[in-house]
Amino acid sequence: MFSIESRKIVESRYKKSDKFYKKFNSITKDTGEALTSLQGSLTDLDNEISNLESRLNDFRALKQLILHRIHEIGKDNFDLLERRILYSIIIRAGEKSPKSIYDLADMLNDFLLIKYQTKYLSYIITI
Repeated sequence: MFSIESRKIVESRYKKSDKFYKKFNSITKDTGEALTSLQGSLTDLDNEISNLESRLNDFRALKQLILHRIHEIGKDNFDLLERRILYSIIIRAGEKSPKSIYDLADMLNDFLLIKYQTKYLSYIITI
């Protein structure tokens, strides 16, 4: 079963989607045949979407397993501050991962500053 939603979706035209576009573009103008072909296309697309959602869920589950394993390693081998730095580096993989000792020191300073500010704020609140 398919549903119609009114929202703007931008076509990316990925290579793997070409067969669906070709099938759509080849649909005849004859009303009876067009409706049958369009219904078949919608069914095929719904099946493809379902398969892709299943794959995406598998990837998410694998990601959770990896993150859990990283947490186990961190918990068993590093103190809290070291774990936070490790997790930050891993989560930002590629984006802003430290590329030098200077970057790593800068990250450590940020964590220490946050830790100090948190202690200072909790001290003020208790006064």
